[in-house]
Amino acid sequence: MSFAIAGQKSPSAAWADLHSERKKKLRRGGDLSKKAPSITSGRDFSWARILFELVSKLFLAGVVICLFYASYNFLTSDPRFQITDVTFSGNHSLLENQLLEWLGQVHGENLFAYDLSKASGRLAEHPWVLS
Repeated sequence: MSFAIAGQKSPSAAWADLHSERKKKLRRGGDLSKKAPSITSGRDFSWARILFELVSKLFLAGVVICLFYASYNFLTSDPRFQITDVTFSGNHSLLENQLLEWLGQVHGENLFAYDLSKASGRLAEHPWVLS
């Protein structure tokens, strides 16, 4: 059993349509052996287009750079990213106040601008800290 799909033509009807189109073209004086003119290139290499593309890409790069700069300034200057509380774990012989004095000024520093490797080096210099 075969079912026809709506909108699908039988092969004989499709061939009749194609044959009638060829007949119409021949009546108009068209030659079937002639090819349609080919499009050489879809691109226009005029100086104005090249200049416009260059300027638009430079503008986009400038916008991206400005966004990175604004993000960096926000992350390093926003008060939400200031260090307010420092806790130490595993210390049995030193008090937190002694470690904070050894570490130096930490409160109020920016979380992203604070040099953690320098701080860990300072803590490792303490004789009671196991590194």
